[in-house]
Amino acid sequence: MITMKKISIILLSAVLVFSMAACNGGKEKADNQTEKQTESVKPTEEVAMATEAVTEVTTEAGSEETEKDIAEVKDSEEKTDKEDNQSADNETASKQKEKSEQNDEPEQKAPASGNKEAGGNQSNAGNGGQTTDSPKDNVSNPKPASVAYSPQNVVSLATAKCQAGGMITTQQNLQNHLNDGSITQEEYNEYYPYDGMEGSYYSVFVETDLNKASTIDGQRLSSEDAIAEYIASMLLLETDPVFYISYDGVYTTGGTDYYEFRCHR
Repeated sequence: MITMKKISIILLSAVLVFSMAACNGGKEKADNQTEKQTESVKPTEEVAMATEAVTEVTTEAGSEETEKDIAEVKDSEEKTDKEDNQSADNETASKQKEKSEQNDEPEQKAPASGNKEAGGNQSNAGNGGQTTDSPKDNVSNPKPASVAYSPQNVVSLATAKCQAGGMITTQQNLQNHLNDGSITQEEYNEYYPYDGMEGSYYSVFVETDLNKASTIDGQRLSSEDAIAEYIASMLLLETDPVFYISYDGVYTTGGTDYYEFRCHR
């Protein structure tokens, strides 16, 4: 009985030892697994921390580069605005200067002596008594305005002068023939006023402007009466006393207008 009891105790002790050993083995195995998991997790955390550090560095570097780029762009814009403003100011100043130069009239410098001479000239004390013409004196005199006259009046005046010199007009000559019965009324109407002198004439051309009117040799004809006298003087040289003067319009040559007077004889 005692022996069986001892054997039971020994067996029970052995079971307890094995149980404890198994528990310790399981605990060590669990601890080893936990330690391995911890070790496997630790590199992952280190990688994450390294990645986070790199990200922070990259972010900080990118932030610095971005701030630098923004600063450079801002400086460039400020420089461009400054150049544009300066260019606009220069252009405005240039336009104002040109306008001022165009609007400004030349000023005449006063001589050293300050004395004025008659006629708007001023004496120059340091130039041996020489005078300087004022701008008004240097301006060329304007051309005189054109002076018109009546060619019909010239014809009437020239006709009267020829009649006063003993000549007779074709109209009066026809009337005399009609009065003495030499011609009929029909013939009078047929020959009036030229009496066959339509193609027998010479022309006298005189400028339409009395400021330019002159004879062929340059003698001035400054009035209607002077022009009429010139025309009559040529007709009075004719041997046949019958004449007729007509005005035949304006003839232009060389940019100058002329009245044409026809002397029929």
